[in-house]
Amino acid sequence: MKGSFKITLDTWSFLVMIQNIFKLFAALGIIVMLSACETPNNAVATADTISAAEAAQDAKLGAAESAANDAKKAAERAQAMAEQNQSALRALNDKIDRMFKTMSRK
Repeated sequence: MKGSFKITLDTWSFLVMIQNIFKLFAALGIIVMLSACETPNNAVATADTISAAEAAQDAKLGAAESAANDAKKAAERAQAMAEQNQSALRALNDKIDRMFKTMSRK
């Protein structure tokens, strides 16, 4: 039997292995195609999540700036009131001093 092709066990197992590798590549190709179809949705969802997080961070930053400005204004008002009170106390002290001076003359 010259020229005849004889399939041995080693050849058969090699062919089965090649067939399994093709099946594996086909399955991986399908998985890659399906994941590529889902990627834009995930990218949009990720972009939406990032923009929502940035908006929340901006809102927190805006609230913090507003609170800082309110605190600064309150401190400035308190300082102005303290200066007014000191001025009023000096004026009252001067008035009391004048009153005692006039009383001590009599």
